[in-house]
Amino acid sequence: MPLAGKYRLVDIPISNCINSGVRRIYLLTQFLSASLHRHVYGSFKFDHFSRGFVEILAAEQTATDESWYQGTADAVRKNLVHFRGWTSITR
Repeated sequence: MPLAGKYRLVDIPISNCINSGVRRIYLLTQFLSASLHRHVYGSFKFDHFSRGFVEILAAEQTATDESWYQGTADAVRKNLVHFRGWTSITR
């Protein structure tokens, strides 16, 4: 959703995270999100030394699970493997 011409609503929470020192950010998206992906990847870049990122995890339909996310908790549950991977690396 556009905000003040060149920004999007998603920029506010991402900027708040970055300004608060959170450098590893996952953005969970559902469907029809191609323009959001382009915007985020074009707007938020970290240097290679900071280990920071804004990574988009889109809903995936697989042979074993053809459903979309059923809500926020389901989206987090289905992506736990990504979150746990970074937790073990940073300890």
